[in-house]
Amino acid sequence: MKNRLVCFAALCLVFVPTLYAFAGQDASATSTLPNTPGIAITSASTLNSSSFASFNDSFTQCLGTDGNYYWGALFQTFAPVVFTPCHLQMFADFDFLSQHHIKTVRLWPVLSTFAYDNSTQTWSSNFNSSIANLDKTLKKLAQDHIKAYITLMSTPDCSDPPEIGANLGYYFNPSLINNPTTQDQFISALQAFVARYQNNPAIYGYDLVNEMSLVLANPPTKTSQGYCNLPYDTADFTKTQALLARMYTTVKGADTVHSFTFSFDHLYSMSSRVFTMLSNDVDFYDFHAYSNDPKAFYQNFGSYTKPVIHGEVGVYGTQYDKNGNDCEGTGPGADRNMLPAMPPECQAIWLANARAFVYQAKLHNIQALFFELWPSLKMYGVRLYNSSNVFTGYQLTSGGKYIFSLAGA
Repeated sequence: MKNRLVCFAALCLVFVPTLYAFAGQDASATSTLPNTPGIAITSASTLNSSSFASFNDSFTQCLGTDGNYYWGALFQTFAPVVFTPCHLQMFADFDFLSQHHIKTVRLWPVLSTFAYDNSTQTWSSNFNSSIANLDKTLKKLAQDHIKAYITLMSTPDCSDPPEIGANLGYYFNPSLINNPTTQDQFISALQAFVARYQNNPAIYGYDLVNEMSLVLANPPTKTSQGYCNLPYDTADFTKTQALLARMYTTVKGADTVHSFTFSFDHLYSMSSRVFTMLSNDVDFYDFHAYSNDPKAFYQNFGSYTKPVIHGEVGVYGTQYDKNGNDCEGTGPGADRNMLPAMPPECQAIWLANARAFVYQAKLHNIQALFFELWPSLKMYGVRLYNSSNVFTGYQLTSGGKYIFSLAGA
């Protein structure tokens, strides 16, 4: 593990240069969502009425007073390499969100951070010292009256060599399916983690594996072993489904308070094969929603037998202003949450998109939206620093202001 890891979470998607106007389709300042029993098992897991004003914080990033920029891999968020220089800023973010009545954030304390040893490729239910960092974070969230939608694992990014090579063990990988000893160790660690936080009031719910559908949608072929060309399973995914069922049974036995799911990378119909492979092992559905035309995104949206949320929502692909500048910023610091902020032309794209998704979500009875990301990539807010690299406050984009307005007073 490197002392300082600089990486990027850019989405490699197709740019569609269209700005959609949605006059008269603003959502009201407060949500009127029904209290759906399927997900609201107890008060600890009840969806918040302001759940449209939520953010996904998949990559903690910060600028330290030493001038170094930190943006770690998913499994490093709560490890000392990232948590030590960044947690005060993370907690400041929580305070800021709480002051603006944001009630839910999606965090990524992936299980491997606390339970996996990459040098021996083994799992343990006796968690390492990084678990104390998560304890501190959940305590801070509780103080700020915010709940965390927790993602425990993620499928690897096929375009990121470390994630399908040296760091594959930290992600959902074939050994979990094909190696009985590894699977047993993993299940024991999963059970211990969920039991540890079974009554924690700062937890909203769990995504057990981020975008699990990616694996199930890519069976082996004559030219590929499967997703990322990795040998997950045979074409029928019998062993994979057995593991997912085992995971679900394990967590439900360890925690009767919170709700669990395996998220989908995009919208699937109830009749699709990938959907049916997951539908029996979730309490709710999490379809990730990226589109530059949210109305079109929902055209084939049917009715579902369980509550639906969008754990990730946002613009599809990279957007550019009329001068060809990336809307996330320009210059060598474009990837960082520092000025220059997004120009108004770019802000308008995210504002229109957020408004449209909220409007469509209400029409289709979506329970919650987690906008992608907070506070990353200038989409909704920019962190400000002085000349000494000391964090001084926030500058919201127009899209961020709109989302914050949904939280109410």
